[in-house]
Amino acid sequence: HILRNSILAVTGAFVLVIAGLRIYSVSAYTRDRNEYAKAGYLNLVDGKDTRIYVYSTGVQNGRHTFVGLSGMGIQCYPIYADTLNERLGKENTVVYVDRPGYGFSDDSYKRQTLEEVVENFRAGLKNAGFAAPYVLMPHSYASFYALWWEAKYPEEVEAIVVMDTIVVPKNEHWRTWTVDDYPSESAFYADARRYWLRTWLGLDRLNPLPKDEEELADGKSTLTQAQLDLCELTNNRRWSAAMISQDVTEPEAASELREILKPTDTPKLWFSTYPACEDDIREQMEFQKADYEAAGLKYKQDPETAAKAWWENEKWYCQDYYDNTLTPFLKQCGNCRLVPIGGYHHLFYAQKPDEVADTILDFLAAGSARLQ
Repeated sequence: HILRNSILAVTGAFVLVIAGLRIYSVSAYTRDRNEYAKAGYLNLVDGKDTRIYVYSTGVQNGRHTFVGLSGMGIQCYPIYADTLNERLGKENTVVYVDRPGYGFSDDSYKRQTLEEVVENFRAGLKNAGFAAPYVLMPHSYASFYALWWEAKYPEEVEAIVVMDTIVVPKNEHWRTWTVDDYPSESAFYADARRYWLRTWLGLDRLNPLPKDEEELADGKSTLTQAQLDLCELTNNRRWSAAMISQDVTEPEAASELREILKPTDTPKLWFSTYPACEDDIREQMEFQKADYEAAGLKYKQDPETAAKAWWENEKWYCQDYYDNTLTPFLKQCGNCRLVPIGGYHHLFYAQKPDEVADTILDFLAAGSARLQ
């Protein structure tokens, strides 16, 4: 009896702790969502089978309807792009739609295939009152969704503006992780489940993972403190079930795109922060130095000297990437214009909003693309 009672007591205490953490997680998430709403960014509409976040700015019924699609792990794309939105929104409608599990969209336990995600996008935009055709503006991995969307519904896609490049791998051996990271797929999935459990229990808030200096400084010289605070709210739910599903289905998504991808006439503008010259490296380091200084941290290298040394060592690799990976891929997509640009992968459009906006608007005004 003593052993049984002890087991019951321990089990009961464990259940109470789990229940308490879950209640805390849900209530804290609700508070975060309310703060986001107060800032004017929250708008939840029905997607295909869950509520998703659709934020809009700019003019109603503009010349073009831009649709921003968040890259992998980017929870606050419209906030990052706030200054760019002002430029694009003078004559255009600018919309951002988050897939399930991102930002403040509801989570989903459905498998996040390319079709599942795009159909949620389409339903959310329709229910929010935004009709095709769209200028899709995916960041990074979201270009997979944009390319699938164009392949399946070409009449809905006026153009694609990719905010930093990612390419579809050439074969099935590609993975988002290496053997050094995880010795097996089961180890990868086990770690993914642990990350999801952290978020589900609210431990991302109670016991956040430590940040290094680069993470602490990130965006400090580009974004306002109010913007950074709003971004932090979205990051409190860092590993949702839908996001985990997206990660583990990425090789499957790449395989599906390899099968359907073919050149099309849809104009495509492809920004790339992958260094194309020494100046690109120097610009990125100068942005990083400004961030460190804004965060009260010491930047330990001179951008001019460090960029020169980096380029001398890595130039061959960068040129090989452009010549033998990116350019052939863009030709496979068809009708692409490539624009190398300096800045952070996730923030270059906030760091250089005027240049990015002018490039996009000039591209659309021309009505076609040309691989350069």
